[in-house]
Amino acid sequence: MKTQGFTLTEAIITVSILALLAVFAVPGFQNSMARSKVQKTSDLVVGLIGISQSEALQRNIKTYFSVANGEICIGTTALGCDLRKETLTDGITLTAPDLIFSPFYGMPSPVPAVFTVTYSGVSQTVNMNKLGMITIGPLS
Repeated sequence: MKTQGFTLTEAIITVSILALLAVFAVPGFQNSMARSKVQKTSDLVVGLIGISQSEALQRNIKTYFSVANGEICIGTTALGCDLRKETLTDGITLTAPDLIFSPFYGMPSPVPAVFTVTYSGVSQTVNMNKLGMITIGPLS
């Protein structure tokens, strides 16, 4: 009579192989997720800078771009978030200067400006020159 199923040895080998795969796959997945979050936040910063410039031009007023307490604010005053407010993902660190966008050509001040996004050991810079042109650096 033949019995169907797995032997204990086969089960142990299968579980061991799965455990080894998990040990190598999980850190790679976590790094991939960290890189994705940093890239997404950098893209958000670029988009919000564009919105701040656009609002300054459309409304013919100064707009203020600031980062504080895990939030990115765009306002018509230095302390205001009346135009737009975005909350950063938990664990994301964004170091950024406070910017003022002129209603004339949407020029930022002070420039050049460097924004640094960091999460779980992964970082990326967003750079803005005197003309308000933005470049995103590589992930590191």
